[in-house]
Amino acid sequence: MKTAFSAMVLMGLIMIAGCTQGGPSAATCNCPAPGSWSECNDSAVKTRINYQCGSETNYTCVPYNETAECETSITITSEDLTVVISPSLDSKVKGTIKIEATNIPSQTTKIYFMMNPQNEPINVSEGLKDNQVFTIDDATPSKGWSKYIDTTAMSNGVYEIAVLPTYEGAPSNSPWLAIAKTQVVISN
Repeated sequence: MKTAFSAMVLMGLIMIAGCTQGGPSAATCNCPAPGSWSECNDSAVKTRINYQCGSETNYTCVPYNETAECETSITITSEDLTVVISPSLDSKVKGTIKIEATNIPSQTTKIYFMMNPQNEPINVSEGLKDNQVFTIDDATPSKGWSKYIDTTAMSNGVYEIAVLPTYEGAPSNSPWLAIAKTQVVISN
């Protein structure tokens, strides 16, 4: 009798424990990973398929369209240098873009703005080559520290952008006060 009573108490505890765990709510969801993001559209929005699972879906994976805003500018920083590239759609650029040094080392008297295809890397220690330098701007604070570049005359693909501030009388073996570089994809 004592054994039967103990068994009934044990079964009661198991049932209570099952109820306090919430029954089906204790189930785990094994949804697929979210899909890859789409290309950014002209409204600067990208989408992907994601999954929702919880009590509101009875613990089944329910797909839904997730949206996110695309970055419309690229900011790169290095030492005392901050550069903004705009407009962009995440890492892609098209048409006329603006490359602007918004924070520069105080000794800067000249900034080199360079844009070259990925397969033609810039090797600054060997000197600048005309086919690698898209533009060099002798910028002064009164002119501003920006350069507009029309990418429509360039082939689509991956490009490296480098912004290099320097100063008059800088030594040729180490002329740069800072270097900010990134890659963009031209997609005209």
